Formats: sequence, structure tokens, C-alpha cells
Amino acid sequence: MSASALPPLHPDFLTRRLHHPVGESGLPPVWRHDLRHGAASLAQCARVDLKTV
Repeated sequence: MSASALPPLHPDFLTRRLHHPVGESGLPPVWRHDLRHGAASLAQCARVDLKTV
């Protein structure tokens, strides 16, 4: 099956997937929005065009 043929992910997929490992690590909760901002910050540090970010 090609990547384009995969079904869309459920909106809570990442939240559920990260809940257990983050809880075991003792770190504070990680939210999808935090991941989005973190990815944008890394892209800006890598000098990716702001319009692209």
C-alpha cells in the first residue's frame, strides 16, 4: 500500500500515542499544538521561508 493510499489519522492519534511514554518519563504533558509550534521553531532556525512554515 502506498503512503497516499493510507487512511487519514484520527485527530487524537498523537495524543493517545504520546500519553503513555510521556507519563512514564515524568515529563509534563505534550499537546499536539506544542508539537506544531516546536516544529515551526525548528524550521525557522533552519532558515526555512516563513511563508512555508
